[in-house]
Amino acid sequence: MVFQIKVNWRVFVLEDARPRIEWFKARIPEATYSNNAEDAISILSNHSPFDVVFLDHDLTFSDVAFPDLRPGSGQRVARFLGQMGFPGPVVIHSVNEAGSRAIQKLLPNAQVSPFGTFDIVHVATTGSTTD
Repeated sequence: MVFQIKVNWRVFVLEDARPRIEWFKARIPEATYSNNAEDAISILSNHSPFDVVFLDHDLTFSDVAFPDLRPGSGQRVARFLGQMGFPGPVVIHSVNEAGSRAIQKLLPNAQVSPFGTFDIVHVATTGSTTD
């Protein structure tokens, strides 16, 4: 799968793993990045609206061990996006299947695409989000 990101879109990425952050930055260097739920919620509530959001679930070791109990995980950010009625596409890129399912319960329209199963390309201002 290839996600097509329009060149003028504002993109937000929640990810804590340095290699994955570098992968995203190589494709969408102008995106806004956060590696924890608290900063992510602050950014999402205090900046201009984003057009697309990429969400990871596991932001600490505890998130892996207890995916349904950790309020600091990507679930917290998903809950916030749901409460604010985020209208844009959300991609859950977590490889934690249980965590991805938990986020998708909060954001039923989000697309689950585990990291490593997709690529990202920039396109002109016309086009869709997926190919």
